[in-house]
Amino acid sequence: TGVQTCALPISLLVLTQNEPTQITVRNRMSQMTTVHWHGIELESYFDGVGEFGGDPKRSRAPMIHTGHEFTAKFTPPRAGTFMYHTHMIEAEQGEGGLAGPIVVLKPGEKFDPNRDHVILATPARNFADQGRVMLINGLPTPEAIEVVAGQKHRLRFINLHTFETGLTAELKEGSTFGVWRALAKDGRDLPASRQTERASRQMISIGETFDFEFVAKAGGEYKLELTNPRFNKVWTTIPIRVVAAPTRRAEMIRPAGTKPEESWWSTLASLLPSIDRKSTRLNSSHTDISR
Repeated sequence: TGVQTCALPISLLVLTQNEPTQITVRNRMSQMTTVHWHGIELESYFDGVGEFGGDPKRSRAPMIHTGHEFTAKFTPPRAGTFMYHTHMIEAEQGEGGLAGPIVVLKPGEKFDPNRDHVILATPARNFADQGRVMLINGLPTPEAIEVVAGQKHRLRFINLHTFETGLTAELKEGSTFGVWRALAKDGRDLPASRQTERASRQMISIGETFDFEFVAKAGGEYKLELTNPRFNKVWTTIPIRVVAAPTRRAEMIRPAGTKPEESWWSTLASLLPSIDRKSTRLNSSHTDISR
């Protein structure tokens, strides 16, 4: 309940701190699955570690068999950046697309996609491409990030790659590093003494999240590179377009249960799981988009 969804090539879940939430995972795959709510404190039974987590009253947490569903219930205690992902046959299901970002907002806040940018890194779904292609928000060629000159923008980095432990985000102005301000790590705000401006370069290992605040200068030419410096490898480059005013629709984030235009979903049919709530349903099929 109280969940919002985002019309991206991934299923972004937007929750509210201290608001009870129910998410029903419906398994339409041919394999068993579970979904883990990475970084969020919740009861073991609902945390997606099948046949291991649980409690004396409910016994062990169940696997979600083909054609079955499971409802996870929790109340996010902290605002921040989190993630969800499978905990079954992770190399296959995770690389197949059963992974996504979670943003938990403070009470009264609204998610503004014009100023709040999620950068989720996952591996290519084709094994032959995995050494040369990294998906950003489910896409092999990431969309440009649009920023308004002089305005504060939040960048939420999430590494859900299955083998890239040395992933490094480098925001550059021309060939030199820019400046950003550290805000949070792993879904927890940094102490005020550590929320400092610094060169815009950060290593993000698997399962980590980092939040930074970035303010672009008018006329600045920026780009965001996802690299592995150890191997001198640039995985992908995300253009950053500096504008005087937003040109994209803030309506991309809608209350759960409302149906976006069909054109927004036309490219999603083979990408990450979909949301179709009344309580909120996460369809763990890689090909089914049912709203």
